Amino acid sequence: LESKKIDDDLRREQQTLRKQVKVLLLGAGESGKSTFLKQMRIIHGPGYEADDLTRCKVPILHNIVRNMKTLLQGRLLLDVSWHGEPLDEESQIIIDYNAKTELDPQVFQECYYFLIKQLWAESTIREVFDRRRELQLNDNAEYFFDNLDRLSDPNVNPVQQDLLRLRKKTTGIKEEIFQIKKVPFHMVDVGGQRLQRHKWFKCFDQSVTSVLFFVASSAYDQVIVEDKRTPRLE
Repeated sequence: LESKKIDDDLRREQQTLRKQVKVLLLGAGESGKSTFLKQMRIIHGPGYEADDLTRCKVPILHNIVRNMKTLLQGRLLLDVSWHGEPLDEESQIIIDYNAKTELDPQVFQECYYFLIKQLWAESTIREVFDRRRELQLNDNAEYFFDNLDRLSDPNVNPVQQDLLRLRKKTTGIKEEIFQIKKVPFHMVDVGGQRLQRHKWFKCFDQSVTSVLFFVASSAYDQVIVEDKRTPRLE
C-alpha cells in the first residue's frame, strides 16, 4: 500500500510538471525582472506577509541614503554650485555612507532623516535630480524621498508598494511558483549584471518553456552600471 501511494504521488507530480510553464526572466541589471516577479507574487501568489514588509524596512532606508549620496556626488560630478548656503560639511555623513554602514530606524532618525529632508527641499539637489540620466540613480529615489516621513517612522511598517519600489541587486537565482487560471507557473529570476550572466546557462534545461527578456524603456538614455559607457538598451 505504501509503495502504491508513492507511485501515485510520483505520477501526480509528473503530470503537474508536464503542465507547468517554466519561464526564465532575463535582461540587464535594473531592467525590472525582480519587480515583475514581485508583482506576479502579489497578483497571483500568496503576496507578502507582515513579516516580509517588516524585513524590508532597513533595506529601504539604505536605498534612501544611497540615493541621496548619489545626488550629492552627482552635484560635484556635474559641477552644480549650491544655490544657497553650502551644505558640504553637514552632508559629509551621507558621503561617508557605504554598504557596511550600520543602519536601523533609530539611527536613521537621529543621523539622516532631517538632513535628507533638508537636502531634498534644496533647489540645488533638485537641479541635480533633473539631470539624473547622467548618474546611476535608482528610479525609486523620488518616491522614497516624497514618502520620507512615513518610511522613516520607526513605528510604521512599509506597505507592498514600498516593497515593489525597493531595489536590491539580484546576486543569485530566485524562483516563485504559483497558478494562473489553474495553470502552474514556475518563474526564475536571474541576476542581470555581467558578473551574474554566467548563471543564465545553468537555468536552461528541457523544462524551460518560455523566456521573457526585459528591457527598461525608461533607461533609453542611460548607461549600464558596470562600465558607465555602454547604453542600457544595447
